Amino acid sequence: AAYLEEIATSARAAGLVARARPLRGDPGPGLAALADRLGPAVLALATHGRGGLDAVWAGSVGSRVVARVVGPLLLVHPD
Repeated sequence: AAYLEEIATSARAAGLVARARPLRGDPGPGLAALADRLGPAVLALATHGRGGLDAVWAGSVGSRVVARVVGPLLLVHPD
């Protein structure tokens, strides 16, 4: 929670509207449900950029969120 709040604080300092919301459970459906409730202008997620079978075997959160979220989604590779 502290790490997420630090990231959100940094984003707010850059003039963005950002909230830190620690979630429990499977992140794919949890993030999709949160996006449905909040209606963000854009949902941004960090991703390792895995695709295909690599994403399936690694349990890619990004691919599971993409399959569930309706609306703008920004996937960013951390490098």
